[in-house]
Amino acid sequence: VCFVSSFSAFWPRFAFEKTTDFAKIVLIWIVIENTVTNAARLRTVLMTMVIGGLFPAVGTIHHYVYHILREGRATWIGVFANANEDAYGLVILIPIAAALAIESKWWVRVVLVCIIASYLLAIFLTYSRGGLLGVLAVVGLAGWKQKSAIVRAVMVVGLVGLLVLAGAYWQRSQGFNDLSNDSTVTERIGTMRAGIRMFEANPLFGIGPACSMFAYPIYAPDEARCGCQLQLTVHNTFVQVLSEVGILGFMPFMLLFGVSFWRAWKLQKGALSTYATALEVALWGFVVCGLSGGFAYTWWPYLLGVLIVAATHMSTFDPQERFDAAN
Repeated sequence: VCFVSSFSAFWPRFAFEKTTDFAKIVLIWIVIENTVTNAARLRTVLMTMVIGGLFPAVGTIHHYVYHILREGRATWIGVFANANEDAYGLVILIPIAAALAIESKWWVRVVLVCIIASYLLAIFLTYSRGGLLGVLAVVGLAGWKQKSAIVRAVMVVGLVGLLVLAGAYWQRSQGFNDLSNDSTVTERIGTMRAGIRMFEANPLFGIGPACSMFAYPIYAPDEARCGCQLQLTVHNTFVQVLSEVGILGFMPFMLLFGVSFWRAWKLQKGALSTYATALEVALWGFVVCGLSGGFAYTWWPYLLGVLIVAATHMSTFDPQERFDAAN
């Protein structure tokens, strides 16, 4: 759909370039689905993701310590130079690191707990409200899924502690008070309304992959034309997909994640339940963060989706097939 949509895109060349980038995600999907064939390999991939997450986490903390800030907010480099994407990526990794800790020896657990702490600190230092809501969502959902009442109680205390700390040390001028007069909230709502207008004008194939930022000035509502930003991506992943690839792209996108959630729920009844729960919770983190950010072309949701597919394949192997795959 991205490829077909590019022909009628607002900026065809840019749309084709984004489609090429997305093709890399598809290629990695195929590779992972066909190589992650047992629990050991699944754990290796998850551990690699968690260790990789240390770089933006430590980098963000380092930038904060040395006052390398963007509008008073700590970020890192590359795609993580955007505070919201920085926080969102780390939110995804928290439940995965927690699942690995549960399935590890005590000393590995200690290391992973320290890694999770670095994620939480880095997310806070980005002062991303979407990231903070994502943390609350994944921690809350992970706690709700625990069978032990004691663990649930600890998770509730942890949530309350996070809220108290966030309220006490929040330094960004925009917080959660008086959102109706918050310029950034108004701006985000404006991008969503612009995205809906793009979809209405191009219902089948949309405005073209990643082209919403270029079409924004044309479709933005009058009240959102503050003059501060002339190019903005739709700040809602689901509206972003609808506006950029139309209903023909939106339907398979939603089907992909609907099936992923369903498979993750089924896997939680089997031997891979801990990892399946983590992948589901991480997907919910994507959903929550995606409500205030345009993350349709990021790697995270598709990595989670293909790992759920790979885990599903593992659960359907018979013992001999599983032995062959491991060797």
